[in-house]
Order: sequence, then C-alpha cells, then structure tokens
Amino acid sequence: MFDLASIKAPITRKTVLSRDGTPITVYVAGRGARNLILAPGLGANLLCWKYILEGFQGVYRITSWDPRGTYASGTPHDPRDLDLPHHVEDMEAVVESEGLRGFVLGGWSMGVQIALEYTIRHPGMARALVLINGHYGHLLHDVLNLPGAEALCRGAIQVLRAVMPALQPVAPSIFQADWMPMLLARTGVFKEPVPLFRPILKEFSSLDFHRYLGMIARLDRHTTEPNLHRIQVPTLITAGTRDFLTPPSVGRRLQQFIPGSELVLLEGGTHYSMMELPRELHIAIESFLRRVDPNSFAPARTTTGGGYR
Repeated sequence: MFDLASIKAPITRKTVLSRDGTPITVYVAGRGARNLILAPGLGANLLCWKYILEGFQGVYRITSWDPRGTYASGTPHDPRDLDLPHHVEDMEAVVESEGLRGFVLGGWSMGVQIALEYTIRHPGMARALVLINGHYGHLLHDVLNLPGAEALCRGAIQVLRAVMPALQPVAPSIFQADWMPMLLARTGVFKEPVPLFRPILKEFSSLDFHRYLGMIARLDRHTTEPNLHRIQVPTLITAGTRDFLTPPSVGRRLQQFIPGSELVLLEGGTHYSMMELPRELHIAIESFLRRVDPNSFAPARTTTGGGYR
C-alpha cells in the first residue's frame, strides 16, 4: 500500500461492502461542504488523482475507491462479477454508505463508463459530470484508431491471459525496473516519465494480471451508447491529443451523444493527462465548475503546498 501522505490533502480510508459482499476500499479527501465523487480507472491507483485531490480539497469533500479485484479492494468470489455492472454496484454502495446526493461526478478511463452508467440508472443524483479521457462503450474498438486493432487487442488479451500464470512472478520486477517509465514514454503510453509514474507502476505491479486482463475483456463488452441521450446534466469531456487508448475521436463522439456537453482537448496529453498536464486539466475543470456549480467551485491554488504547482 502506498503512503497516503504523498498526497497533500487530508484522507480517510474506510471499507464498504458492495451488494455481493465484496469489500471495497474507499478514500475520502478534502474538507469541503459539497461532494465530488471520482470513479476510478483500472490503470492506476488513488495516486493518479493526486493533483485533483490536492487542488480541489478546499471546497469539495472528495470520494473515490479502488476498483474491485485491484489494489486494496477485495475480489468477488465469482470471477464473472468483475464486469461493468458490478463496478457500478460498488459505486452505489459507496454513495449509500456515505449518504451522498447532488454531487459532482467525475471519472477517469473505466471510471467514465461507471459515471455514465450510474447517471443513466440514477437520474437526479449527479448535478454535473467531469469525464476524463475515457470511453463510453466498447473500449478496444478505438485503440490506435487503426483498422483491425480491435481484433488484434482482443487476441493479444487471450494469449496473455493464457501465459500469465508463468509471467506473474516476474511482473513486479519488470514494472518496477528503472527503464520501464522511459520505455512507456517512448511507446506513447506516457507523455514523459514524470516522477509520479514510478510509485504508480510499483502499485500496478502488485495486481493479478490474469484477473486484470479478464477485467479489460469484460469491460470491452459494455457500452452506454444507446442511453447517452438520457443524460441531462452539464457535462465536461476531456481527451488527450496523444491518447491512443481513448483517442480524441472518442471524446468528439461522446460530445455529440450527450446534449449540451463540452469537450476540452489536452494538447500533448496521453491517457494519463491527469499526471502529465495537471495545470491544464485543473483550469479546464475549474472553468467548467465555475459556470455549472458556482457555489462550490474550487480555487486554482491551495494553501497547503499541494496541487499542480
């Protein structure tokens, strides 16, 4: 478990039981009177939210969690219960346990699908959406924006799952190797190897990758597209211009599907723009919240020494 003190914001950790009994590790940060929920992705732990937690802690009480089957959360008894609907049930359990309502709902990567599906199921609960670099549907459909890439990715997942029991013992040493951040930057996964990526990779290396790849495959089966027209709350969509996992074309289509939504392109950002371009992302989010949630928008700077500076 990483050191929560590396995030310069007050954080409380607790456990919530989901509907099927799976324990979900929940984090509550900040001192604000109003609530911001951050639905998590699969590609990083709570540290990926570091700059948002630090930058918006003054006004919002911010709630997030580790997805089931990853990091500090538990794994369901039935391996089939790792699909998107069960992740949404986890959010439902968190919302009920914390007594939340009328919140701003954000999400990154898989968290975008969680946020969209939750909003469709529970109209009136979220008063605004902040959707960061995520897909609304079959996430492998648009990888690389190349014909045939979807089938190639699905085949690669099947092969990797088959050999992963043999590779799992060496995964930690690979992901924690000194050269890994630079390799990921050169292949375009990261914009550049910023220091925050090293502890994130360390936590990522602890995952069960056979399970993790299965979760990706199950997530690829889900789509919110048929119901996106039902979302009637102010919505901000962001996309990194160098994100080959969820390219800007995904954000543009999502903007067309959600009436009145706004799209901000993060120039040069990859899927991990939250860590690469924290200032630019903060400005985009704050500008949006100033207009749609003027009574509780967060200042661009904090007095704790945290944030994006």
